[in-house]
Amino acid sequence: MRRNLFDEKFFALGVNLAWLDGQYDHDFGKNEVMGYDFRAYDEQQHKDNLDAYLKDISLMNVRVIRLWLFERFEGLKFDQGNVTGIDDGMMNNIADVLQMAKKHGLYLYLCLMDTWGVSAHSQEHLQRLNDIISKEQVRKSFIDNALKPLVSDSRVKGNRIFAIDVMNEPEGLYTSIWRADIELQDVINFVKECASAIHENSDFKVSCGFQHYQTLMDNKDTLKDLDFYDYHEYNDDGALIPYTNLGLEKPCIIGECGQKNETYDDKMQSSAVRGFLKSAWKNGYAGCLIWNYNYKGYDTNDANNRYSLITSNGEWRKACNTLVSFSKKHRKQMLP
Repeated sequence: MRRNLFDEKFFALGVNLAWLDGQYDHDFGKNEVMGYDFRAYDEQQHKDNLDAYLKDISLMNVRVIRLWLFERFEGLKFDQGNVTGIDDGMMNNIADVLQMAKKHGLYLYLCLMDTWGVSAHSQEHLQRLNDIISKEQVRKSFIDNALKPLVSDSRVKGNRIFAIDVMNEPEGLYTSIWRADIELQDVINFVKECASAIHENSDFKVSCGFQHYQTLMDNKDTLKDLDFYDYHEYNDDGALIPYTNLGLEKPCIIGECGQKNETYDDKMQSSAVRGFLKSAWKNGYAGCLIWNYNYKGYDTNDANNRYSLITSNGEWRKACNTLVSFSKKHRKQMLP
């Protein structure tokens, strides 16, 4: 049985466009931690680019875009380790992006924190993220001074929000070789408190994009504050465990998916995307979001670009037509 998110009816078809034009951690807001005193989106060219990307994605009959906000502390203001607020310019930009999404008939799945972004930086960066998650005072400052103002802002509330994703792949905090003083229970507490704050200050649905489905199975009793579940999967066949095998009592989406092979190959990518879409539909998931759209002009030498749905010159790869074909076949059950 499929467990859908909206009136037990619609399947959420989407893509990831995590950050804009490669401007990770300073695309919509200034980043005082990383030292970026500008916002890429303030430049008209980046704004025009995003408008073109959203229009292009809408032509694929996709309706949900997963977009990251506070990756590597973008947009957050700090004082002696505590979060004191959000960059005003970032809030203006988020409001503008939401209007742009509305124009193109799209919904945004807003991901708040990214665990992997600190791995390439000093221990101080990792400790700052760990403090936000595990230290009560710092966690409270993030929730009170950033999260609550975000979800209760009149420009955001009631707008084109699919849901809030509290954190991208939290397993990276307690399983990687660069972890600090944090445990799974710290992550669960953080997710629960964020979910409660979002529910108290908005009508938004809340989830968390886990890296492994086993994390959900092992912790489903302590993650009941979430409105639905989300995990990520990468393999070349597009295979997914049946939703019923997870033993979950709420819907589940695939928030990221793509090929595992490191080769940039249109046929391989399209086959994997087709497999994931078919598997998500057949096996009872509430949605499937492909990783990732990317941006025009990306560096073709980057190995991660095997996932890109578009070529560096902005043309569709075969996987985009796969998305179109899938949405047309199931159009009556797609999120409108």
